[in-house]
Amino acid sequence: MAALGILCSCGKQAGKPVGLDNSPVVAERVVTPQGDMVVVANMDLMTDTIDFPMSLLLSDLEIVKLDDSQEALIGDGYTFVSPDHLVSLAYQSGVKLFNRDGSFITSVSKRGNGPDEYGNGLYDAQIDEANNHLYFITFNARKLMAFNLQGNAQQHIPLAKQVRKGRFHIDAERKRVYMAALCFDKAEPAFYIQDFEGNMIQELPSNHLASQLMDFSNEVYFQQNTSALDYSLFWWGQDRLDSLYHYDEAANRMVPMFTTNLNSKDNMHNYIELPDYYLVSRFQPDPPKSMLAMIDKQTLKGSYVRLILDMMGDIDVTNTGFVDGNFILNIPPFYLQQQWMDWQDLSDLPSGVAKFVKFIQTEDAEDMNNVVLIGKLKQNKGEGFTLKDMDFDPNGVVKQKAVSQALDVAEVDTTVYDYDDLDNWAIYPDDDVQGALKYVRDRVHYPESISSETKGLVFVSFVVEKDGSLSDISLRKGLDPALDEQVIQAFKSMPKWNPAKKDGKSVRSKYTMAVGVEKQ
Repeated sequence: MAALGILCSCGKQAGKPVGLDNSPVVAERVVTPQGDMVVVANMDLMTDTIDFPMSLLLSDLEIVKLDDSQEALIGDGYTFVSPDHLVSLAYQSGVKLFNRDGSFITSVSKRGNGPDEYGNGLYDAQIDEANNHLYFITFNARKLMAFNLQGNAQQHIPLAKQVRKGRFHIDAERKRVYMAALCFDKAEPAFYIQDFEGNMIQELPSNHLASQLMDFSNEVYFQQNTSALDYSLFWWGQDRLDSLYHYDEAANRMVPMFTTNLNSKDNMHNYIELPDYYLVSRFQPDPPKSMLAMIDKQTLKGSYVRLILDMMGDIDVTNTGFVDGNFILNIPPFYLQQQWMDWQDLSDLPSGVAKFVKFIQTEDAEDMNNVVLIGKLKQNKGEGFTLKDMDFDPNGVVKQKAVSQALDVAEVDTTVYDYDDLDNWAIYPDDDVQGALKYVRDRVHYPESISSETKGLVFVSFVVEKDGSLSDISLRKGLDPALDEQVIQAFKSMPKWNPAKKDGKSVRSKYTMAVGVEKQ
């Protein structure tokens, strides 16, 4: 759930659809006993999948080629943008701050136990350009980390409550922090407001929003693609109803806005709100399939969709991210190379973009830093679309292979590297962590002798070799011997991964995964 985008397919589409105009009505407006008007989508009414052009969702799109210097390399992670800046949060590369044109500014903080360091995974960030501040939070936090946009530590904000997987919004003018959190106890606040000194202003107990299991694979969604403070949760296989809410600050309550006829265990899913649409991102386990459904807020028409970057070679970006009113896709350029290889007619592209596409098609893209695609969401359907040009100089691209070729670690180095020492982690094919977990879970079957109450996490460590195969597979923490052995055997039969990278070369790397196991 941490990656913002995965490229899936490419190729010019004939006769692109123009949206949901020809789709059936799949939802209705229902008034709750509390008087709230909720849009309820019936997923059973969606039978087709259509290509939905992103030019209907975005008012513009720009390509940001990030600085190729060694310190600027980012790998996978969360990306956040502001008008003049861009920040990347990634476990392996840390916090990297860039100008909006992709030029590198500085690394911010580092892992550690010092007062200006972070001790666990990075989760959310906000850039406050008006006050020259960058804020970010870790997976399990007692404070909001604060730095200026030159990378210097500022007065950090103590949190009124310890927060797990916190998503936040800073209102600098009012000096308030709006915090959404993952909760395991009904008394814990699912949402609260505090000041910059850590004093609680008001809080909303989680009640039914609390997780039934202490499972950190659950996710918090607080995306703010409209003027509302939207809130929803992803529960991993918990049999319960769920909704997308708006937080009403005056009444201190969650107002339900959208739901479906699914429960969380019925093909795991989450909700995303855009200015004119609701999205339902859904994973069907049998047969394995990821799906995205779109419902028009006004007409209530809907369909399963493939989101297509129709202005960029018809790239399928169905599994991508929308946050703070933006579309953001952080991708390694070799993915673009795969998608654009057969794209011939570049005549309609702005000159700098065409030059960049041609460069990606013809050069070795594996050693370049990532590319970030950024688009602004339309606030109404009547807005047009603009593909922004870019100032791209092929001679300015630094090839990391040339810088580090003397090391040649892929040929002679047999070291097994830890996460901290890598430029890019090893990843399951297509960067699909959920696919790796599903591969294992599909091969675990409960014997009759094991109770359905026996469920939880099985921790497995292994080494991803240079060719992507797995070795040294061992159990770190088990659940039941009969189940543990099936998990180990599933890892032994797993397809090859994409190996880790160091100095542009494939290397051996350590990896640990936690697999949730329960009786289906």
